[in-house]
Amino acid sequence: MTANNSPAQILAKVFRIFGCLIVGIALVELVIGMMMLNSAWERRDTWNRGTATVKAMEKVESTSNSGATWRPVFTLSSDGREYTIRSSTSSNPPAYEVGEQVEMLYPAENPKDAVTNDFKGLYLWATVILGMSGMTGLMGGVFILIGLYLRRRTI
Repeated sequence: MTANNSPAQILAKVFRIFGCLIVGIALVELVIGMMMLNSAWERRDTWNRGTATVKAMEKVESTSNSGATWRPVFTLSSDGREYTIRSSTSSNPPAYEVGEQVEMLYPAENPKDAVTNDFKGLYLWATVILGMSGMTGLMGGVFILIGLYLRRRTI
């Protein structure tokens, strides 16, 4: 066997290739996260603002044994009509109380797409995706470094 085909050299190459693939995935996640963040900024700057009232707190049963969470149901008035908006996120303990007033952002053409004007409503998912991108990129970098280390060690 030649040095280029030794098991250590093959393993080093596999680590480098795998690391590059993982870094590529991290770059895709980074682009998606930045697009989501840009979309949140656009919503913050261009959507209408209105005050919604928490009409109810719906219990969301857990599929695991972690217990139930609570999802707010808001009522928002726009152009003389009242809209009911169910939050896409839930929490335990409940994030709001029935009757509480909350600032919402909504597109004029479809107030049912309203989101709360806070971190959770605007930036939560973008932050999660960007955090995943950073961790994935770090993991890919580690694989690349291990591959380089193995290559140097077998030369």
